Amino acid sequence: MDESVESPADLLDPSFPMNAFKSILRPLRLSNGVWFEMQQQHAPWEGEWILMRLDGTVAIEIDGLSSKPLLQQFAARLVRSA
Repeated sequence: MDESVESPADLLDPSFPMNAFKSILRPLRLSNGVWFEMQQQHAPWEGEWILMRLDGTVAIEIDGLSSKPLLQQFAARLVRSA
């Protein structure tokens, strides 16, 4: 899991993951909101899934070789801190 605060310029940068992979990201509605998912491009046979979300200027990315349902369950359990 990676969580980072992005500047407005970062969010517009074409290399920002949610911009760079926009054409292949698919929306995924979880109990805590909408995430976007994709399968890793360079080795899809390994089964690595990536989930991304932008909450204001906080970018969250979850990825790994765990099963897709397990990654989704993990993402759904994340709550916004106050």
